[in-house]
Amino acid sequence: MAGYLLRFVFILTPFLLLSNQLLAEGTKEIMPVEANDARILLSTQNSRDPFALYNGDTNYRLYIHIKDYTREVIYFGLGQIRRSNNQTANPLTYRIHKPDGTIIFEKQTPQTGATGFINNYAEAIAGPNYLNAAGYNGDSMYLNTVAANGDYFMTFQLPGNTYRTFEYFDITVVDTSTNTKIDGRVFSRNWQISTYEEGITGYLGYMFIYSQDSIITRFNPNGFDGRHFSFSCNPSGCYPVGPTMPANEARKSVEGRHNYPLYRVFLNDPDSIIYPSGQLGSLVQNVPVVQTTTYCDSGTIDFTFEVTATGSGELMLKCSDLGPPYVDRLLSDTVYQGWNTYT
Repeated sequence: MAGYLLRFVFILTPFLLLSNQLLAEGTKEIMPVEANDARILLSTQNSRDPFALYNGDTNYRLYIHIKDYTREVIYFGLGQIRRSNNQTANPLTYRIHKPDGTIIFEKQTPQTGATGFINNYAEAIAGPNYLNAAGYNGDSMYLNTVAANGDYFMTFQLPGNTYRTFEYFDITVVDTSTNTKIDGRVFSRNWQISTYEEGITGYLGYMFIYSQDSIITRFNPNGFDGRHFSFSCNPSGCYPVGPTMPANEARKSVEGRHNYPLYRVFLNDPDSIIYPSGQLGSLVQNVPVVQTTTYCDSGTIDFTFEVTATGSGELMLKCSDLGPPYVDRLLSDTVYQGWNTYT
């Protein structure tokens, strides 16, 4: 979370079931209720994140994954572009890049009547008219001539020290051999959202987090009123854990822009063919954490334990129970499936 004194608590909940008639990834997910305005936010201001910017940081890109370029096509559309105070803005140059960064599509953002323009909320929810006659006239990128699978990405070029929002947006991957959409292909490691411009605020969409060990968590912000905010996820908080940054300090909320995007964050449950679910790790219950060796010469003690999966582990030494001047000590490190030792 950039620029706010907030920390999120994640709760695992059942996935939301959506109608098969809704054929899109974009506005449909981030603005499930039309009155609660939500848009993607692009900015070149130092106080905000460089989400989806041309020549921007790779951790802030807007990605579209392609598994089979011989049969999958990217359809996309954008609504009216806005600047501060919700005023209509001039078009921007936007591009689609191959996984290696090569530009394969370059165009001005569409205006009313042009291919790729989304006129209203109903069209954004319906998706491209290639699949749904009620949808918008989608622009498309066929990938046969590109001949590459992997993470494509879309970027926008903005003037300096400014921001823009899109009233609507959609990206849909279509399997042309079956004429069906494929959800769970659009992701970023840092989504930047605006709920500031129109009417009732409060973010009602969901985010699906895919961790490095393939655990999927659905985040429900419960109507969070962020106005302009960013969303990213990692294992420790505002900073990576390191020799000078213990875990209990790294996860503290701080003022200003402090984040490091790490995990993929999807708008839908990630496509299970590409992103299979991992195993949630835990301590082996019938094997206690034991003090195995005490080294009086060096003043250290080994603690040995067994876990079911690789991940992050924390060992809390409750020294404060002994009374002053003793304090608690938290040891944090990567743990690996099987036996581990903390010193």
